[in-house]
Amino acid sequence: MRLKEIEKELKRLLSLSYGNVTQSKPIPGTKRRHAPLDSAAKTVKIVVTHETGYEKRYTLTPSMAAIAQPLGRKSWRSFAYNAYENDTIRQYMVKRLLKGLNREIVSLLSNSTLITTDCNIALKQFDWGSLHNTIKSTAPLLHAFLETCIPQCSSMKQCAIVMCTVILLKTHRRNTVVQAMISILMHAGHTAKQVYSRLQKLGICLSSTATWALIDNMGQDHDTSVKQWMESLKKTICTDDHGTAVIVPYNASSSFTKPSDDDEVFNSLSKYNVTASLDCSSQNSLSSPEVLSLSITKEGIVPYNAPSCSTEPSEDDEVSNSSSKHNVIAPLDCSSQNSLSSPEVSSLSNTEEGIFDAPMDCSTPICAVNSEVLDIDVSSVSDPATASSMDHISSDCTLFLLQSGDEGVSIDTDEWCGFRLVGDNIDKTVGPRFMRHNHQSQSLHYFNVYAVKDRVDLHHLSPNISMIDLQDVDVNRFLPSEDDYAALISNFQFLIAKVMAKCVPGLVHLSPLLPGHIQHIHSKAMSMKSEVVPLGVILKDENKLDDMVQIMDELHKYVPSIRSVENFEDENGDMLTMDIHHFSHILLSGDQLTTARAIGSQRIRKNSVDAVARLQGFIPVTEDWHTKVCYMKVVWTCLYKTKSGFDIGTLHQLKNLINRRNVTTDPSKNVNACEDFLEIITTAHIVAAAMEVLKTNDLEQLATTVTQSAIPSEKLNVIKSVAHSICDQFINMSISMMTSKTHNRKKQDIDHIQEYAIETVSMGLLYLEFKDAIREGDGERVLRCWKFFLLIFRGSGHSNYCIEALRLLVLYYYILPPRYASQMLWGRFINVHAKEGCNISVDLHMEHLNRLCKDAISHLGANKTPKAISRVGKALGPLSQILNQYDSATNTRASQAHTRCSDTEDLIMLIKELVNCKVFCKQTGRKHVSFPSMKSNHFINCIDMPKFNSWMEEQTLRFIRDSCLSR
Repeated sequence: MRLKEIEKELKRLLSLSYGNVTQSKPIPGTKRRHAPLDSAAKTVKIVVTHETGYEKRYTLTPSMAAIAQPLGRKSWRSFAYNAYENDTIRQYMVKRLLKGLNREIVSLLSNSTLITTDCNIALKQFDWGSLHNTIKSTAPLLHAFLETCIPQCSSMKQCAIVMCTVILLKTHRRNTVVQAMISILMHAGHTAKQVYSRLQKLGICLSSTATWALIDNMGQDHDTSVKQWMESLKKTICTDDHGTAVIVPYNASSSFTKPSDDDEVFNSLSKYNVTASLDCSSQNSLSSPEVLSLSITKEGIVPYNAPSCSTEPSEDDEVSNSSSKHNVIAPLDCSSQNSLSSPEVSSLSNTEEGIFDAPMDCSTPICAVNSEVLDIDVSSVSDPATASSMDHISSDCTLFLLQSGDEGVSIDTDEWCGFRLVGDNIDKTVGPRFMRHNHQSQSLHYFNVYAVKDRVDLHHLSPNISMIDLQDVDVNRFLPSEDDYAALISNFQFLIAKVMAKCVPGLVHLSPLLPGHIQHIHSKAMSMKSEVVPLGVILKDENKLDDMVQIMDELHKYVPSIRSVENFEDENGDMLTMDIHHFSHILLSGDQLTTARAIGSQRIRKNSVDAVARLQGFIPVTEDWHTKVCYMKVVWTCLYKTKSGFDIGTLHQLKNLINRRNVTTDPSKNVNACEDFLEIITTAHIVAAAMEVLKTNDLEQLATTVTQSAIPSEKLNVIKSVAHSICDQFINMSISMMTSKTHNRKKQDIDHIQEYAIETVSMGLLYLEFKDAIREGDGERVLRCWKFFLLIFRGSGHSNYCIEALRLLVLYYYILPPRYASQMLWGRFINVHAKEGCNISVDLHMEHLNRLCKDAISHLGANKTPKAISRVGKALGPLSQILNQYDSATNTRASQAHTRCSDTEDLIMLIKELVNCKVFCKQTGRKHVSFPSMKSNHFINCIDMPKFNSWMEEQTLRFIRDSCLSR
């Protein structure tokens, strides 16, 4: 029965391809006609000659004669048609075709492209065309049958042939790469387990168990790229074997003596004029790693090598007071030619008319020393009892020496592979379906990490740290300078012009004439796509200090280091062995809490013997997105009060006007809603200020005033003039107490409503400047904003972020060498779209990864085990690569833009409200009931600058000390 059905199907397929052969019609393209099968007009005989010469003649029947005639004419097509119409011959033909199909199926079952044991590689290289070509070359007969069944015009012909083939192979209990891909797509879409079971029966996908095994296999080598980067960075570590700078190791005595309290020792040391010295065997290199230590004798502090160091602590650990000024040494790069420098470029894009030119802040870290030998001046030390208390200084403060000479470090790699680690806590609450006294809700607190590769090449910058006298440290560098303020105001003018051209209906046609982006020295690099590698979820809680130490221990395997063993001889002649580690430092980024926990972990491990145990090699830094949220809290603290609903022009009143009920009193509870509200409020104030400058009360009249001239350049000049007037009259971000616009004015001369509006537009523009700097990936503009944040956080009482702002500036200007300072500045951003102006902060990308992890954890059902959660985190990177490969193979374009509802009506309502109450028109004596004493630039003006400068000096000293102890 099956054979007859196959014969019938083959006949149908052949009829579709070549027509009905039962009709005696001429074959197109041939000169002769077929003889009907029932024709017996001629007798056909066949002579068969054997090898022996014997001949035998056969007279064919009429039906066989019709088959033999085309054979004699060598008409193979007619022969095949006529032979197939014979029932007996057709049976043998079908059997032969089936045998051929069976052989092709066997060949497919052993094909490594379809049936592969390493699905991870096959999935990352998935391509429909490649699979289709494999089937076509391995199974041409099967491919011909399937291709005949599919319409020629179908755009999914390749996919349909492949899918039919893999379902056929599934009947042989073989899974293909296509079924693995479908299973991965279902896993990414959080498909229920029942769906796997149902589709697996049809041969469409794998089972849920096999899918989880595949996910586990994908996560095994999730960090391969990071390990390759790490190996590449090892080549950049300065060692004496390459004739470059040598990292001075810790004193051998640190392994055998008990260190005293570091704060006490450092404070004692700060009273003296202390520098370090190291002799070099040649002018350009160090022949061997030298171990530097300090010894205090009656003659003062002198250096001595580890073999002669004393291992016995002194009985007296006190240091006598000295009236001399203290000079404390800080690590810093000292090569002036290797310092971070860049040519001055405009901080704004320029049109042919030269609109909005401003110098860019190209601040560079200080480079103070370029020496072969660092001399010691110890004449001020007089107390011999301090020797033992100083013995462990060199063991706690790793000193780095710069290579002698003016040339930078030579690198043997073709591509810069610097990277940073970004981490943040991931919190998830799992509630049971049936709660019992021993079965309660679980609060999961883990740590998620990823690595991102640098897009800016830092080969030419020195990674070496040198020394600097603390007397040369100027805390005024941490405050906005006049150039910083001028550049900020210039950028404000650009943003104001963009807002006017975008939001005023009659000026929309001028928007293409304005520069699209504020260019900087690395704009091209920042428009490239970032390479991100998720490193998985570490099942530890960063809020617990012990867990945070274990987290950093786990991450330390990604710190490039070279280990060497040195033998030393002590005073008694005993040989001591010491491990020396040379590191290429890695930035560990996160929010303020993560950074504080990382610094605390390094501090409690500072007395460990081994450098790895001391968690050396990490540089914790705070990132920008959480700082932006903190700044929004400052704005809310200053301008938002729930009881100000009747004060026209306040944030709460304007919120009620446009019915933004999702705006919360704490911006961190709903960041997107509060950010959208702050932007529209700032935009409305900008347009209202422009209308006040042009003395108009109507948007149409505003557009008419600007576009009176028919020349585009003159229209742009009008916008530039308006933006300049707004910044001159209604922006107050000055840091000078004597030049502040509200300083020493009489109380009755102040319009507190206007001051409220000025504060709103000033703080709003600073927020837009910070956001735009992040989008452009402009590290210098971000650093400038951090200087203003330092003052604002200080004045608003946000002490934690104020400390982090100061620490970031100290790291950039004084502690970090040029390479790490530049990496901290330009590696703060991630671009996942490979477009200009599409950068985001690295900690915001971490929030996106946390959201993906939480979604995956939520769909684990009852299987929220540590193993399953770890599996989810490790598979994020490979899973993303596979999904991108599938989208590329199928020409699928995922939506990359969020649909944004128009806010034009809300904006017009806000502008009318602000114009009607004349918030920018000065009327002496006005005030809001809820803000009776509002003054612009409030947070900066309320700072006690002498006290603040003293605080900065103390904190700077502490940061430099901690930096010494952590290296």
